[in-house]
Amino acid sequence: MTRFYRILLFAAVCSVAGTTAFAANEDLSMGAEYADDVYFSVIHGVTGTADADDWDIAFQVNSIEGGLICNEAAGVEVYYVDGSDGDTYNSPIDTSNFRQKWTRWFNGPDSWRNGAFNMEVDFNSGSYGWGEYNPVTHGVTGIATYIIVDRSGKVCKMVVESLSGGVLKFKYSQPDGTNEKVGEIDKNAYPDRLFGYYDMVEHKALNREPAMQEWELLFARYIELLGPNQDLPYPVVGVQVNEGVTVAMVNSDSPETVAEPDAGDFRSYKRSIGSDWKTWENNEYTIDESRVFFVKRLDEKVYRIVFRGFSGASAGDVEFDLYPARQTVGVDGGEVDNHGALLYPSVATRGENVQLAYTAAGADADLAVYDLQGRLLHSQRVSATGELTVAEIATDRLPSGSYLIELRQGETRMTRRLVVR
Repeated sequence: MTRFYRILLFAAVCSVAGTTAFAANEDLSMGAEYADDVYFSVIHGVTGTADADDWDIAFQVNSIEGGLICNEAAGVEVYYVDGSDGDTYNSPIDTSNFRQKWTRWFNGPDSWRNGAFNMEVDFNSGSYGWGEYNPVTHGVTGIATYIIVDRSGKVCKMVVESLSGGVLKFKYSQPDGTNEKVGEIDKNAYPDRLFGYYDMVEHKALNREPAMQEWELLFARYIELLGPNQDLPYPVVGVQVNEGVTVAMVNSDSPETVAEPDAGDFRSYKRSIGSDWKTWENNEYTIDESRVFFVKRLDEKVYRIVFRGFSGASAGDVEFDLYPARQTVGVDGGEVDNHGALLYPSVATRGENVQLAYTAAGADADLAVYDLQGRLLHSQRVSATGELTVAEIATDRLPSGSYLIELRQGETRMTRRLVVR
């Protein structure tokens, strides 16, 4: 509990200065060998996990952008057949030495819309890389043939046939045309999602993300292009940012108190947090704890993140401090941010007591524990013990899994996600 008491001490010190700033210590896990993608909300904690290796391609479904990405971290490779068009797919393709003959394309680092299939095109031109906009039909027709290495290592050819009525239709087969499959990703099937996914091994579409409004950060593996020409693919583990979320980074010897950057310093960049907050030195990871990331949500609320630990592939654990950058309460006349309930640890071992700290403001509250099916498993009344109240939650009767902790204080409802393992 040392880390938790450090958090409470920090809150108390700031209170003396006229403000109370809550620093939640977050500890999330991607699992051994980074088996899971983890979706994280700066308000609610972990809001979803998904098998990192269960998909091959994914289509952007939340807008008209047409981003088409591949799961390069799972081994998927995309090659554009030089000089090809949609009709090229209909003839056998010689794939001998294909890695030497054709250029491999990667997902872009700047935006979700720049996927491997988009090939860094200018979207303003009406071209998506994989297809061309038709002003008569208002659909998109496929204009390129690709060679794909799926995540099982199988080589196939692929063409996007069309995007019409929100449905992306494509075909893929062995290079000689045998064993053809027809797939589709229907935007309408994934309301409020960023991407719809497709499994080319099991030949099925997947719904694997939380709703866009339920997360800001994605902890996952991906490929960075390194080297002087940025052409050396290197697998990394880092943090990517949801569409519309902006981030500013500041280096400071006082990360807990450094001023929030100006509005113009926040960038809408997919890998604005990225992977280089950690380095591999002397057979262990070293964390740059002077690096502060300010994350601005769509509602303009800003949260501060300082990374504290990273286990590597053995467990895939990431530890960081998280707290609202602007939260104030008390003598300065500021208003309480009621989303400031802190759960520690957010990932607990069964039998370990969990502590929920929150601003009580002299009022008692009702605490409840629900499973993800909405069933009430436990409830208790929490008596206010001061401005900052800490409630104890026992986990000895909770099986391994994810739970929702809800605190109701008058008309205010606060929730945090708990994982018991």
